[in-house]
Amino acid sequence: MPTTATRAKWGIMANLRCTLMAASACLLSAGLAGAHRHIFITTGVEVPFDNHGLAEALRIVWAYDDFHSLSTLTDMGLDPDADGVLTDAELARLQGFDMRWIAGFAGDAYLDQNGAPVPLSGPQQPTARVIGGRIVTTHLRRLARSLDPAAGPLVIRVHDPTYDTAHDSVMRSFSPTGAIVTRL
Repeated sequence: MPTTATRAKWGIMANLRCTLMAASACLLSAGLAGAHRHIFITTGVEVPFDNHGLAEALRIVWAYDDFHSLSTLTDMGLDPDADGVLTDAELARLQGFDMRWIAGFAGDAYLDQNGAPVPLSGPQQPTARVIGGRIVTTHLRRLARSLDPAAGPLVIRVHDPTYDTAHDSVMRSFSPTGAIVTRL
């Protein structure tokens, strides 16, 4: 039969084990909490071609989810009457709200041809509007050089490597030359 001192030692060890398990669970859940998506975007990609059939740019469309749209409009003090219709002044304030990118941000759009990455410009010609309660923005990303799709397929990947944004239902519009979109 264990002594009182032995039972006390087992109790301390059991408490320590429970404390370590709880601390481990907290640390693991904190890491997982940081990995879940915060913004959901329906993304569209269009490839404008010049008169010679060369790809010049990517036109990106982002349709933000209802919650993020509502949060953004509220935080910016837009649409205070909540009718889903912005005044011209409110639309002017909304233009480009999502185009102030930090250095190194790739805009969640990646293009390559024959396995070689093609550099893209920063966002240009931003637009913004509200459709059905969702903020829909567009911007143009110029290619570092014009690309001939006959030289190899254009592969466009749309994803956020930080997992903060989930790009869903990638829409696409291309010329008959056959650009390809993949989703990650």
